[in-house]
Amino acid sequence: MLGGNIDPSTMRFSVALSTRFRPALLSSSRTAAALLFSAAGACVQAQITIPPVPAPTVTTSVESDGALNWKTGDGASYLVPAAEVPGFLAALSIVDRITMPHDAYNSTFKSTWTFLHEQHWVFDTDPFGMNQFGHPYQGATMFAFARSSGVPFWQSLVYNNVGSFIWKMAGETDLPSINDQVATGIAGAFLG
Repeated sequence: MLGGNIDPSTMRFSVALSTRFRPALLSSSRTAAALLFSAAGACVQAQITIPPVPAPTVTTSVESDGALNWKTGDGASYLVPAAEVPGFLAALSIVDRITMPHDAYNSTFKSTWTFLHEQHWVFDTDPFGMNQFGHPYQGATMFAFARSSGVPFWQSLVYNNVGSFIWKMAGETDLPSINDQVATGIAGAFLG
């Protein structure tokens, strides 16, 4: 590697090394190992010139394979969350009807029709945990359905607000409440 004659004109060293060790480098009695040890002892950093490597080329495909591309939004689906949100609300209604002892979740087509036509909104008196954790969690779930399908942030708000409206109209028998709509629709986006 370092055998043969060493040409000091092709080697780059710091000024301190070149003035201190130049006589030692020019001496032919020094071996390559001695040269390396003396340079390491002086804490010399050699400058190595490496030719530039060309950057890899990135090829973009014009064709879409149907998978979601987060950078371009290609493959985003507005229909998948439109089916997932009502499916989630129907499953939640079934679970609530089975597990909750009171009849707050025994809604019917008649109660839904009444709520849709009367639009008598109130402020409810649900417990703190339900208003501040339960409703935002439900909204975050509906918001996540839209976001995971590639729907942008602001458009995803539509899904959890519409889902909250559907739940207030068709999921419960008590009067629809303004604070639940806000907690589910708006706070759900921040939680999700």
